[in-house]
This record gives sequence, structure tokens and C-alpha cells, in this order.
Amino acid sequence: MDINEMIKESIVKMGKTGGSKGYVFPEIPEKKLNGAIKAIIPNEPPEYIVGILDTTVFGSGKEGIVFLGDSLTVKDMLEKPVTIKFEDILDVVYEETVVVDEKDRQKSKYSLTISTKNQEFELAHRFLGTIHASVLQELLNEIVALGNDSQEEVRFEKENQQKPLEMMDEVVKIAYIKILCNYVFGKKETIDSKEYAEIISFIVKVGIKPEDRILLRGYMLSESEHEDMEELLEILSDKTTEVEFSVIQKSLMKDLLILYKTSNVLSDWEEDRLLLAIAGELDLGMEEVQLIVEVIQHDEDIITKRLNDKQITKSFKDISAKAAAVGVPMAALYFSGAAGVSAIGMTTGLATLGMGGILGFSSMFTGVGALALIGVGTYQGVKKLAGMKDLENNKQREKLLQEIIKNSQKTLNIIIEDVKIISEMLIAELKKGTDAESKIEKLAGIIGMLSQGAETITQKINVAEIENMLTKIPKKLDSGKINELTSASTLFETRKFIFQCYSGEDYSINPIIDLDEIQELYGLLEQIGYFNLKEASIATVKSGTKNLVQGLLGK
Repeated sequence: MDINEMIKESIVKMGKTGGSKGYVFPEIPEKKLNGAIKAIIPNEPPEYIVGILDTTVFGSGKEGIVFLGDSLTVKDMLEKPVTIKFEDILDVVYEETVVVDEKDRQKSKYSLTISTKNQEFELAHRFLGTIHASVLQELLNEIVALGNDSQEEVRFEKENQQKPLEMMDEVVKIAYIKILCNYVFGKKETIDSKEYAEIISFIVKVGIKPEDRILLRGYMLSESEHEDMEELLEILSDKTTEVEFSVIQKSLMKDLLILYKTSNVLSDWEEDRLLLAIAGELDLGMEEVQLIVEVIQHDEDIITKRLNDKQITKSFKDISAKAAAVGVPMAALYFSGAAGVSAIGMTTGLATLGMGGILGFSSMFTGVGALALIGVGTYQGVKKLAGMKDLENNKQREKLLQEIIKNSQKTLNIIIEDVKIISEMLIAELKKGTDAESKIEKLAGIIGMLSQGAETITQKINVAEIENMLTKIPKKLDSGKINELTSASTLFETRKFIFQCYSGEDYSINPIIDLDEIQELYGLLEQIGYFNLKEASIATVKSGTKNLVQGLLGK
């Protein structure tokens, strides 16, 4: 078994109710991770931490044991941290004895001694009482036995636990993408425009080198025999650690299901015998695949149902709970990213859950200057009064949409480049005359497919840009505030256009508004001061005062 897996299995068992709790990558809460780094292993990059055994009373992570791939560091209450390298451990002895105190009460006394090449370390009885110390002894003795294995030289090394697909070896990325291609060709002879666009979008996301992208283009479009699926899976297994391959198995299934969804109803995936066979090859059970299906739908709902930040937070917590119940880490579900919603799902989700914090939404939009002047509570209250709080509740979806637009634009550029290359090949064949008739027909078909793929991506960009603009404007218009902000005669046409973009008695945004209209609407709202805290607040107060007076006068 891989050293990282050995440690993870043991940490979970090592926790003791009322005394300690174990956390393993990738489900270590950010608060505990930061606490452990600060107090136990200063300057150690967080991505190398395999797991933490937190023995603190309040769960800060500042005391306990931190495990890396090559060592463990112990920090007891009021003591300095002690680091022990696995390769230096010679023996581990654990004893539990029962003693009787002055009042004839039986108490357990624990002792654990770690002998190394240089010295002995004895863990305190108080510390051992907070954990299942026998599990720690078993783990360390297994590590000693692994190091003493004469059949194979074992090196204990720190490993990056958070390495996404885009940071992995190019050989791994290429094998991964070839499996996606093989799935498409396993059902039919040619790849269609939607599938091609989806795979190119994926190539953009994981950062394939230009020269390798050309090879993959040939793999997708040629009639040559494709590499065996089992051999490609073997490459993934050989070129990654056991931990990484376990994550890849779930991630690969997710990306295959996304491909299936381009031409089918996702819930019907069980009707695809090839998908079922691949799931078997990946050692995935039905419960795990159903969870992945739910995650794909969840990602899509963020955009299609226009979830705000609070709803996204809740949905990710629900998904995280379900993933934990099935035994699938969140990192596996958002490991690769893909075209569309799942491209930055991992970063959005983990930041929302306090497990990543890498997007920094809170620091970007706090309004520090205003906070210093009038205080947090007052500032938040004024923003809510002015109707700006709802707009600030869309920052995560806005970030998501911006990433989709960026990814889609790069994808479109590559498809346009492909059209140019295939067109040049077609022209060359046309010059040969009728002898190349079959090849001409094939190349013409490929150009048609690529053109449709470009159209698909263009539509995707347009929809994403509309949705992105919708995160910046009010879903429902405050008519009183608009009337106050556009009360000047010169703003009559401005007021007229703004109201035309909304419909119904509650002034909801027009569902068929196009990109040009929504961009103009945003510009006009910005121009009249709708998003300006001071102007918006004054207009809201004036509108409310007028309504109150009219109500009192019975008008």
C-alpha cells in the first residue's frame, strides 16, 4: 500500500472521541490547516500535508500530529514541536498499564517510545490519553517494516497532495484525453461537432502544449487505429501515485459523462454499455457514479438556475456531505476541470466550504474605506437599504462565468486554427483532381463539423456573457429609486429604456433580453448612479419618504 494511503487510513482510526479528531487530504478544513502550519510545521507548504490529528480542546489544529510523506511532527500542549523522519525510526514500543490511585480508583497509564538512529522520543501520558495510541504504534511499525523490506528499496518522500491534472506530466494528460477520444469513437466512426468542441475545451483547460495539441488533433480526426483503452489506463496508473490515480479514476468518469451529456440525457447514462464497462475498469460502484452524475447537474444548476453565493454555498455543502458519505473526496470531483461550469468548480466549491480560500472573494469586495468610516453593521445596513447587497451576492457565479468565457474564447481560437489547417489540406487535395475524391469528401466533412463546433462555442460565449452581465444588474428593479435617479427631464429616454428592460408588476428583468440590451442597461444604471452607494441610498430614502407621505394623504 502507498505510504500516503497507510497514513490516511490510520489517522481516521487514531482520533478519539472527546480527545482528538483526524483529518486527511483533501478534506482538511482550512482553519485547522492554517493552525497546524503556524504552530506545528512553520514554513511547510500546505500541499504536502497528508493529514492532521488535532488534539486541541477548541479544534484550532495548533496541537497534535501533522503527517507528511516522509515524517511526522508532534506538538503537545505547552511543548515545542518535535519532528521524526520515518527513515530514522528503528522501533516503536507502546504500553498501556492500569494503576490504582490513593482512593482505590483504577486508571490507565500510557507510554509510547519511538527509537530512532540518533535518540529516543517518549510521548507524554497526557497526550497519549487523547488519541488511540495503539493505532499510532501500528502505523509506525508498518512504516519501519516497509523501510526494512529487502525486496524493494523504499524512499520516504514528501509528495504534493493537491496536484491537479494541469500540473501533471504531459504523458498523463495526453493519455487522459485519448481515453475521452476513445470513448467517442467506441460508439461511432466519427466525432461530432459538440464532442469535438468539448474535448478541445478540455485541452485548453489542462494546458496541453501546442506540439502535443497537434498530435491530439490528428488522433481525433484520423481513421488510424486508436490506442487500447486498457493500455492508456495503465499509463495513468504507472505515471501517478496511488493517491493521484484514485482521484483520476473518479475525475475521468466525470469527464466521460460530460461528453455523454453533449448528445444525450444525463440521467440515461446507464443505457450506455460502454460507459458501464469503463466504470467497471475504473473500479467505480454505482453509488459513486450516481454521485458524479449529481455533481455534473449541480454544476450546471449554478448557471441555469442563477444561484447566488448563499445558494452556491449551501449546494456545495450538500454535495460535500454526500461525497463524504460515499467516500469520494471533493478534489476528485473537481480535479481536472472541463469546458463549461466544471472548469473552476473545484476552486469555487472549496473556497465556499472554507477548504481552499484561493479565490479571495471576501477580500476583493469588502469596501475597506467605507468600513473604517461608519462601521461594519451600519455599512452592511446601508448597502441593503440601497439594494446593492443582492448584487454583491453573485460574486462566485460572476467569477465562474468569467472563467467559462475565457476558456471558450481560447477554444474558439483553436477551432478556427483547425479550420484553417484542414482548409489548406482540402485545397491541396482539390489540386490533385478526381483521384483524391474520397479524401476531398472527408476533409469537406471535417470542415463542416469544425464550423458547427465553432458555432456551438460562439453561442456558449454569448450565453455566458449575458449571464455574466446579469450578475451585475438587479433582478428586480426598484422603480421608486429609478424615478428619483432619472427625475431630470434630460433623462426621460434613459428612464424609458431602463423600464423597457423589465416586465411585470414586480419589475423583473425581461427573460428575452439580448447581450447588447443588457450591456446598454448596465451602462445606463452606472451612469445615473444606481450602483453608487451614496446616490442610491439618497434616492431610496427619497422614494420611501414620498410613498409614506402619499400613503398618509391617501393618494
